[in-house]
Amino acid sequence: MKDRIQRDTVVALQALAKYAEVTFSDKGDVTVTVASRTEFTKQFHVNNNNRLLLQSESLPTVPGEYIVRSSGSGCVYVQTVLRYNVPPPRQEETFAIKVEAQSSGCVEDPVTKLEIQITAQYKGSREISNMVVIDVKMLSGYIPIKSTVRKLEKEKLIKRSEIQIDMVTLYLQELGQDSVNLSFFVEQDNKVEDLKPAIVKIYDYYETDEHAVAEYNSPCIGQN
Repeated sequence: MKDRIQRDTVVALQALAKYAEVTFSDKGDVTVTVASRTEFTKQFHVNNNNRLLLQSESLPTVPGEYIVRSSGSGCVYVQTVLRYNVPPPRQEETFAIKVEAQSSGCVEDPVTKLEIQITAQYKGSREISNMVVIDVKMLSGYIPIKSTVRKLEKEKLIKRSEIQIDMVTLYLQELGQDSVNLSFFVEQDNKVEDLKPAIVKIYDYYETDEHAVAEYNSPCIGQN
């Protein structure tokens, strides 16, 4: 089987070489005319000096009926291309989320404790959402106070939580059209200069494309 494939390949290459030998000419001179039934006419002249140059023209009316004619001697390749530029459908926002970090005051240097306040809302077409996940990224140098996160579970505000050094993940059984307020505390573990905003993302557990994103930062940036 392998030998047969190799023989077929050799025969095909020989045929292509023979075709190129027969059709190649450096003396070709061809004029291609594209015309519509109205007033549009465009001529393309192909000779040895420009035979490797792509020549193109936009058709004035699409869809439309056009006639292609050629005259002269030589080989040319004529192609029409139709491109669609359809904007993607606008996606309605499924969730809304707002996040703020609050401090009892900005007199400490550094501020060692912040309250992360989250307001979340479902804005989709159903009465209630599926299970919802909220990923809260920590500000650099801050870690979550676990007891304040677990308190949300005890008060039935969330179904469960996952706590890592740099991330708190909250699971809600569902969200409705009314806003839900959640909060927990974080504390400074390491002092970091020039704090950058942290990201909070809310999304549908089963349809992760349905999501919203917000940022937050220390309220004392530039005040210490």
